[in-house]
Amino acid sequence: MVNSISELGRNPHERKILLIGPRSETELYSVKAAGFAMENVSALDLFSYSPLITPGDMHAMPFADNSFDIVFITCVMSYSKTVSKVVSE
Repeated sequence: MVNSISELGRNPHERKILLIGPRSETELYSVKAAGFAMENVSALDLFSYSPLITPGDMHAMPFADNSFDIVFITCVMSYSKTVSKVVSE
């Protein structure tokens, strides 16, 4: 479990990451550049033209519980009318 931002840099190649709302592959490659392994990086957005980004809703994610060590939510929480639902997901 990551308890603080300082934990993010420890063993990044082993961490399973979920990016919510990336829109393009740019964010995926940014986490790769930061040392995270692409095979451990997943992404979710309402729609996507990329096979690397799973189409889906952040309010009902198509992933099993406890699948990720780190979840990055960028600029999309403001679009939710039920932030608590997103956080519980």
